Amino acid sequence: MENEILILLKNMNEKMDKQYEQIEARFDKVELRLDKIESRLDKIESRLDKVELRLDKVESRLDQHERLLQSLITMTAKNTEDITSLRTETNQRFDKLEVAFYKMNSDIDLLFQETQTNKRDIAQLKNQ
Repeated sequence: MENEILILLKNMNEKMDKQYEQIEARFDKVELRLDKIESRLDKIESRLDKVELRLDKVESRLDQHERLLQSLITMTAKNTEDITSLRTETNQRFDKLEVAFYKMNSDIDLLFQETQTNKRDIAQLKNQ
């Protein structure tokens, strides 16, 4: 009986060794696949790091553009204020010039009338 048990144990041991070898071969394949996956993940991570750097640069540029745009908006608003004040000042100057022009024209008309009156008076004096 002991011999039978020993034979059974040997058979079981041989079967277990075969199964262990099969499992070990499968495990090696799985480990190889996992190494490949890890390599791919490392490549993806490297690419993602590069993309992140690019995105940081893009974000930096966008911030710079945003600051420039804000500066442009401020300058445009200031220019609009300047144009409005210059327009008001120009209108006031034009109004003053217009008044001065009308005064000058009325002075010229008065001088012309006085000249005509003086000429008539001189002509009458000569005729007397």
